[in-house]
Amino acid sequence: MYKHLLLIVTILFSTAAITTAQSGPSCSCSVQNRCSVSQTCNPGWNAVCECGATGCTSSCEKITEENNFSVIGFEAALASGDSKTIQNYLRQASGRNVEFIATNAGTKLSLPRSTRDETTLWDAFALLSKNGRLRVGGQDFAHWIRVREMLNRGEEYTICSDQVKSLLRHLEFVSGKRFTIVSGDVNSKLNGPVTGLGVNGVLETLKKVANIEVVGS
Repeated sequence: MYKHLLLIVTILFSTAAITTAQSGPSCSCSVQNRCSVSQTCNPGWNAVCECGATGCTSSCEKITEENNFSVIGFEAALASGDSKTIQNYLRQASGRNVEFIATNAGTKLSLPRSTRDETTLWDAFALLSKNGRLRVGGQDFAHWIRVREMLNRGEEYTICSDQVKSLLRHLEFVSGKRFTIVSGDVNSKLNGPVTGLGVNGVLETLKKVANIEVVGS
């Protein structure tokens, strides 16, 4: 009986160890008397939570060295005239869950010639949002437009992620800025939400809690 009991304890311990090893990053944030949100993601993904005047949202974003968007790749997807092909390309390029249904199925969209070479991932999403139903990270693209406007107005914004790198990547996406690390480790872990007034306020708080200095352009 002792051997059986020992075997059961060993199995339970092993199962718990495996569960712990497989648990992914998590985050949470809240706006007092308004909303709160939490998110847990699979290993290999970033958990991102944000809270502000637009409400509270959360998402899981694929960990990549940097976004893989290219004008040539996007144009090739557009040329297919197929919503799923376009959707799948942007999922791979952005590391985000993207859902796109064209208003007119089969229509082949194209980029404006005058701004083609300067097209960014955000521009690609904006084009699709005008020509169909687009959701990014589980939210209608209109939500991300409101978040960008809120940041530009310097309103209070809270973002929570498990790592400095993933926080900055998300902030780049919603703000349209590009960040350069002046000092500190971009791979540093974060233990709680980061709050500030607009982008500059968030970067100032990040400097205090993670000892990392970042400038935006």
